[in-house]
Amino acid sequence: PGHYVSVFGAGPIGLAAIYYLLPKVLGVPIHSYHLSILGFWTLALFYNWAGTHHLIGGPLPAWIITVGVVGSVGMFIPVTVVAINHHMTMVGHFKRLKDSPTLRFIVFGGMAYTVVSYQGSLQALRSFNEVTHFTHYTVAHAHLGVYAFFTMVMYGAIYYIAPRLTERE
Repeated sequence: PGHYVSVFGAGPIGLAAIYYLLPKVLGVPIHSYHLSILGFWTLALFYNWAGTHHLIGGPLPAWIITVGVVGSVGMFIPVTVVAINHHMTMVGHFKRLKDSPTLRFIVFGGMAYTVVSYQGSLQALRSFNEVTHFTHYTVAHAHLGVYAFFTMVMYGAIYYIAPRLTERE
C-alpha cells in the first residue's frame, strides 16, 4: 500500500512540477509535446501495476505477480521518454544551472526520478528481487524516491513560488 502513495501521490505531482517549471524557468517550450503524450499514457498504462512486484513470493496468484513484473519492466518506456524530454529541453541551457536554484533542484529531482524508476524496474526482475527482497535495499529505494526526487522538486517549486508570493527575492 505504501508504494501506491508514492506512485499515485508524489510521482505525478513531482513530474507535473518538473513539466511546468522547466520550460517556465528556461523560457522555452518543452522539447516534444508528442513525447509528453507518450510518456503520460505509458505511465498511466504501466505505473498502476508497479507495486505488485514487491509481493513476489507472497500469497497472491502467480499471474498477478507476473502482470506486476511486466508492468514494472514496461516502466522503462515512460521513464526513458520523460528523461529524454527533460534533457532535450535543457540542451543549450545547462549554464543556467549555476544561476537558478529552482533549476538546480528540479533538474536534480528529474535525474533522481530516472535513476529511482530504473532501479524500481530492475527490482521487479525475479532474479534481482530474490537477492534484495527482504533487505534494506527496498526501503532505501523508497526513501530515494521520496527524498531525492519528490522533495528536491518541491524545494525547486518553493524557490520558484516564494519570491513571487512575497514579492521579494
